[in-house]
Amino acid sequence: MARLTIPDEPTSVAFTVTTAEDTFPISFSLFEKANLRVFVDLEELDQSDFTFSGTLLEGGGYEGGTVVLNDAVENTTVRIKRRVKPIRTDNFAPAGNVPVRAVDMAMNRLVAQQQDIVNMVGDLDVEGLEQASADAIEAAGAAEAARDQVLEESASLLKKDGSNIPPATVADPSGALALRTAQNLFFVTPEDFGAVPDDPATDNSAAIARAEAFLAALPYRGELRFADGRDYYFKSTLNMNRPAGVWRGSLTRLIYNGASTTTDLVVFGSTAAINVATELKDALMQGFQILSVTQMTGGTALRARKAVESNFQDVELQTQRGYETLGNNLWHGFWLEWGSTVAISGIAYVCQGDAIRVNGAPAGYSGGKSDLFINVNKISGAQVGLHLGGAFGGVYCSPDTTFISNTIHLLEDNKINNVEFSWGSEANREFFADGSVFDFTADNPDFAPGSGGANIQIDGPGECLFTFSGCWIAGGKGANVWINSTSGAKVNFTGCRFFDAQPHATNGLLGDGVLVDGTSAFVNITGGSIHGYRGYGINPRTNGHGVMWNGLLIYSGEPGSQPINRTTTTNAIADFGNIRARSLQSLGNVTIADGQALFIGTSAMGFYTTGTIRYHEFNPNAFISYATTDPEYTFALPGSSNALKLHPAGLSLLGQPYIAWKVVSGTTSAGGAGSAVHGIPSLPARVMVAQAHVTETGGDTTPYQMKTDGTSLGFSGASPNRPWKGFVIYLRDAM
Repeated sequence: MARLTIPDEPTSVAFTVTTAEDTFPISFSLFEKANLRVFVDLEELDQSDFTFSGTLLEGGGYEGGTVVLNDAVENTTVRIKRRVKPIRTDNFAPAGNVPVRAVDMAMNRLVAQQQDIVNMVGDLDVEGLEQASADAIEAAGAAEAARDQVLEESASLLKKDGSNIPPATVADPSGALALRTAQNLFFVTPEDFGAVPDDPATDNSAAIARAEAFLAALPYRGELRFADGRDYYFKSTLNMNRPAGVWRGSLTRLIYNGASTTTDLVVFGSTAAINVATELKDALMQGFQILSVTQMTGGTALRARKAVESNFQDVELQTQRGYETLGNNLWHGFWLEWGSTVAISGIAYVCQGDAIRVNGAPAGYSGGKSDLFINVNKISGAQVGLHLGGAFGGVYCSPDTTFISNTIHLLEDNKINNVEFSWGSEANREFFADGSVFDFTADNPDFAPGSGGANIQIDGPGECLFTFSGCWIAGGKGANVWINSTSGAKVNFTGCRFFDAQPHATNGLLGDGVLVDGTSAFVNITGGSIHGYRGYGINPRTNGHGVMWNGLLIYSGEPGSQPINRTTTTNAIADFGNIRARSLQSLGNVTIADGQALFIGTSAMGFYTTGTIRYHEFNPNAFISYATTDPEYTFALPGSSNALKLHPAGLSLLGQPYIAWKVVSGTTSAGGAGSAVHGIPSLPARVMVAQAHVTETGGDTTPYQMKTDGTSLGFSGASPNRPWKGFVIYLRDAM
């Protein structure tokens, strides 16, 4: 029987596979399956991923065989190699008989191992490796030459426009600047241009300006990278006006200690006149705190001029720590003018004037003037937290944004636009606050834009649309919300909570939850609550506007307060659902569907609801009278001669029924005036009061008190065959 030999033969084979295949023959010698290594492309298979079969020779081993993959492959290359591990498997005892077959197999293994080593070396492309090494050496030399060339060009660019820059600023002894340039991983640091951080005596303005001049001359985007956690003092305005320019730091502090008290500290965008400046696109400022040692009386900490699709991320202004150590020294905080699609975020904006101010461009400007996204955790200490200054649309406040201890948290007008450029009035367009907090305004009687102040004050002209969802609005001096728009502001509150409105120190505002002035504002309040007010929960003071609410809880006013001001008889006030309130004085002009349950409070004790109404005392003068102008749909205020009186049963109600109303109508009988009883049977039980109006000849209407005998309702004394229409107030046990 044949025995294994190790001939001079290749010990690997490759197969190019185009269609699905799993079986591959091999012809080289091997001792067992473990000698085989199988590769599909460059991935080696585990021993468990294939099988081997062949004819076992006398003494062991195989002269070839067949490899079968567990999974067929296609469109790939399969390589099979022999690799015999360099181990000894036999140990011959001294003085014993020599086992010839074992020695023969050991020799075979030794030869096979040597053969595998020779074949592995032969597989290496030695000449190719030598050429690759030569190429690498040549490339390194070229890179060194490129670095020297870029260094020379960098020095030239730094002196562009005649800048008088000392050679020391571009000597770059470490080579770091040139190396970064050569690699196109371009960033520079202020230190590359002579900046000295953490030294109050060093004015770093010039070094940062040199860095910006260098970056502006590059043909690609460049980054000015500041050292993490370091302080850079400066005495004049810092400016970045490069498209796609980047300033990057991390808790890096830019600290102004110059002499001017009115300068802008950091300006992103052109410093030229705004109407001729070009847009600044795709700018990024990240990881900075801007502070001032100097007490500012004007200027802006961070001013973005014509910024488009730009991001001011993790930027803080003065900060709580800066406020505590340096004082509230900044004047305005962040100012976006003529910008579009800009996001700002940070932990704190603390300043004296406007913490955030925004205004758009005049009518006819084709560039951007919309979309400012605000996510600032604390906006504090300012005269105005957020000032919407005219001609801008789409300001968004995130749930993480909190306004606290500003004189006014939100002021909408068009005063920035007018004061700065005198273009006339173009209104703001939209504002959205989702879960934002407007919490407790500061006492500042010397600052009151318009004719007063409030937590949220809407003064601007035009039909600006405001949407507040799930916001906390509390502690306003004068009012939590004051809507004083004269040109139709549309304001929607959904699920908001108004709390603790306080009187203003000087302007006479009482401390209303929602105060509405002007003749054309429209206000809708859906859900939420108004409580803790000093004046009125809702105070519409001027004729001509519309105030609507649905499902609103008004309660716990301070002593002497009223839920709703009903002194202006022509206010268009409507409740499109159920009013729940304490001390509700009157409803007036309220449109209610036929048969809908209606909650009506009456006295200082009023009522409370836990699913039902409970009357504790009753004042009939604080109820309602019938509106003769529209008998089918309208109720009006009390005080006229035809004031309705509740049925005496209403005095003893202890808690279950609701009050509802129903329209009734018919034609008077032919029995003649003064004798016939007119009415209809089968009306709702427990009628409290009813009245009818008869249309007489000529169109005049005459009121008649309707009476019930327990089974029907009617009146007497009207002319025969005349149409009549009226209403019934009755009790019902369920909504």
